[in-house]
Amino acid sequence: MDFDEGATAWANDNIADEILNFIQENFMGKTIFPMDRDCVILLDVIEHILVEKEKIFLSTIVIIKKRWICYYWDSKCKNYSSPWNRQAHINNYSQERSYNSLIKYFDYIFIFGMNDEGLNTGFYPVSCYIMALCCGEK
Repeated sequence: MDFDEGATAWANDNIADEILNFIQENFMGKTIFPMDRDCVILLDVIEHILVEKEKIFLSTIVIIKKRWICYYWDSKCKNYSSPWNRQAHINNYSQERSYNSLIKYFDYIFIFGMNDEGLNTGFYPVSCYIMALCCGEK
């Protein structure tokens, strides 16, 4: 699901199949998810949400699904990114900020770091991306 009509149209034309489809819609504040699924997976989303909209964004996800996975880039990477990328990534997270933000909504937060070489669970200074596995709605 994305509010970008062009992105969802492209994805439906090029990626969709019998079990995977893309919906153009803004789900912020909704209480019903348009599909019966067990989990929400967010890829490169939360860092594009305005800080003042973050609470409604996280609350919406908790209301519609009990488990979710969020994958996004680490805030320290903004120092090495292009000017366009810095403009687009407006709400950047570190592993610590991720945990502190998400623990308000979920009982269990598992934070992983990731870079080109692989997934790790503890040496965050080498991580370019963060993956948060969240479960157990509060």
